[in-house]
Amino acid sequence: MRSRPVFFSPEWVFLALGLLAGALLCVFVPFGAGFDEETHLVRVYDLAGLHLLPNRSQNGGSFAPGEFFALSYQRRALLTPAQDLFAPDAFNQTIDRANPTLVQTRSIYPPPGLAAQAVLARLIWLKYDLPVVPGTILLRLAGLLVYLAGTWLAIRCLPFGKWGLVTLALAPMALFAAATVNTDGFNNALSFLFVALVLRSAVEKT
Repeated sequence: MRSRPVFFSPEWVFLALGLLAGALLCVFVPFGAGFDEETHLVRVYDLAGLHLLPNRSQNGGSFAPGEFFALSYQRRALLTPAQDLFAPDAFNQTIDRANPTLVQTRSIYPPPGLAAQAVLARLIWLKYDLPVVPGTILLRLAGLLVYLAGTWLAIRCLPFGKWGLVTLALAPMALFAAATVNTDGFNNALSFLFVALVLRSAVEKT
């Protein structure tokens, strides 16, 4: 009996489809249109500056770039076409570090959930001063890769039901969450991996 090529196994099908669809979402979902993406960006920027506690100021807030809010698609009075974020004046806008905004972020999660994005943000914004929109796309891609890697490992470890997890992990809302800046992709991947390891341990003991 001829064995099935490894690239048609559940984990590799998941990885290929997840990379393709997820990367498109990372690029084309409007800036700030993810679930609470603005407030997660504030937390990422805090962590990039090595400030582990959120809302650390005496006024109970964090200092963050005002561009996170000025450019956000969610804050438009009229939802005009989103592609104008790719116009040079918006796409190339950098952070004005001399005029930070004091905001109270709702993203008070422990650092591990946003660690990959924080390390990258330290490079792209604190060291190289890249524009906000393309910088956020890179952060989204980093979060997507964390989600794909964790879920890929979960599918490999799962003793049965692999295609079921592939279907669940590629669901539109799961990919949308993983392809925008938040902790959901990390948490989902960690949950998938935990369930897979528990099931694998249970099967091996029977």
